[in-house]
Amino acid sequence: MTLSDLAADLRAPTPTAAAELIAPATAAALVALMAAETALTRRVSAALEREAQRLDRAALRLARPSDGLARRGHDLDLLAQRLATALRRDLALCRATSDAAAARAHALLRRDLARRAARVDAAAIRLEAIDPRRILARGYALLADPAGHPVSSAMQIRAGDALVATLYDGLADLDVRSTTAIPPSP
Repeated sequence: MTLSDLAADLRAPTPTAAAELIAPATAAALVALMAAETALTRRVSAALEREAQRLDRAALRLARPSDGLARRGHDLDLLAQRLATALRRDLALCRATSDAAAARAHALLRRDLARRAARVDAAAIRLEAIDPRRILARGYALLADPAGHPVSSAMQIRAGDALVATLYDGLADLDVRSTTAIPPSP
């Protein structure tokens, strides 16, 4: 399309108007260009500032890594101290609990031992009361045949049988001369 085509067209009444239609006014374009330049400058400056701050932070971390290590070392020291304190506290608590349980166990054992000793003493008294030697000490005798079977009735023996009498302080061999049955008392 040429200038004369535009001029011939009803949109541009003169060749100058046609030229203005093809090339916009420089003043308006210059204002738009200046606004774009200002916006671009502002954005680039902000991006550069952000990146400069990020670079400064990275440089600080790289320049003094010992500071971070020292901080971490201090944190580890504090944690080690807390752990040691907690271990001592837990150990003391376990000791106290164990000591209390041991004291209770000892008390229970002493009570149980005393109770058992009292039972043994009572059983010894009962056994002593029925001890055949005590009966023999009062003048009784325990009779047995030569095979050692006890003889408790006159019906079990006959004249001429041999018996063994157990007395309080020894044994005696006996020969039966006669037997007499005594009826049981009503």
